[in-house]
Amino acid sequence: MKLNTVTDRYMPLFKILIIVLLAGMMPTVMAATDFRQALQTISPSYVTLYLKRGNKAALRPNGSTRPDELMERLLDGRRSAATETKGSGFIIDTAGHIVTTSSNIDAQQTLWVETYDGIRHPGELVATSRSLDIAIIKIQSKQYPAVTFAPSAQLGEPVAILSTHRQLANILTTGVVSSLPRVSALSRPFPLLQSDAIVDLGSAGAPMFNQQGEVLGMINAALIENRGFAGQSFAVPAATLKRFVPMLSAKQSLQRAVLGVSGVDHFIELNSGQLRPTAMITEVTRDSPAAAANLASGDYVIKFAEESITSWAQLQGTIANALPNKTYSMLVQRGGKSLTISVTLSAEQID
Repeated sequence: MKLNTVTDRYMPLFKILIIVLLAGMMPTVMAATDFRQALQTISPSYVTLYLKRGNKAALRPNGSTRPDELMERLLDGRRSAATETKGSGFIIDTAGHIVTTSSNIDAQQTLWVETYDGIRHPGELVATSRSLDIAIIKIQSKQYPAVTFAPSAQLGEPVAILSTHRQLANILTTGVVSSLPRVSALSRPFPLLQSDAIVDLGSAGAPMFNQQGEVLGMINAALIENRGFAGQSFAVPAATLKRFVPMLSAKQSLQRAVLGVSGVDHFIELNSGQLRPTAMITEVTRDSPAAAANLASGDYVIKFAEESITSWAQLQGTIANALPNKTYSMLVQRGGKSLTISVTLSAEQID
């Protein structure tokens, strides 16, 4: 005679209960990653870029594109020997201006812009910034809507990227914001937004957007291993685009703020005995705003403009986003004492 355990006797009920619970959760899970409405919002503003050396006729709608003509790199700015490259971009105003990465653009190449309706328009290069990795191009048609920029990004927020993957256009990949804007290990002068959404050849210049169809940033870099995408894609944040794109479109000179310090990550000991992460100044540049404000090597930066500083990268990003020729308040710790210091950041031209 077989003896049924409690688990054996009630397992069917357990299974039903689990199924019911999962069924109740599914709409919530699906809703959290549903980008159908967002895709409808942003698609009319998305463009695919075609660049080729030689005759424009070769890039007209019936032109062919062979796999061996594609870029051999993703977004690191190095160009292959390919005769044709693809990239992504998006429309930023009703005058036909489009933003993409400067690494996509070569002044010696013929540029065509394919809009969501399949029409290819001749593109005109308006301006570029190599430091920001931003390029502005323009088409004559003014019938396409501009994107809307998101006010900010949230850590863990679902995101999507609409881009070109090799020969495949209009590819949607999804992920989450895995790091808020910060100066990365990619040697970029401005903070980058990080995501785990997959990117590939042709993703440079693609919009990263939220579930409302608002642009959070523009893809400009990714970490690539021998086997391909390494799980980290980077984007120029919307705040940086909103600040500099209008200036580039108007062909104005670009400036960034400078404090004039070098530093490292460090910890300071609190009265409770706990250790608080912060940024420590290791060197002050001569005749810099930092020198004028009497900042010194060994100072711990606790706050900058009321923002708590917990790392050197964060301080770099905060300074990069600050306005030149403006005075800010800094809270530093020196010799165990807290000091409030006012500093006026200088301006440095960026290309």
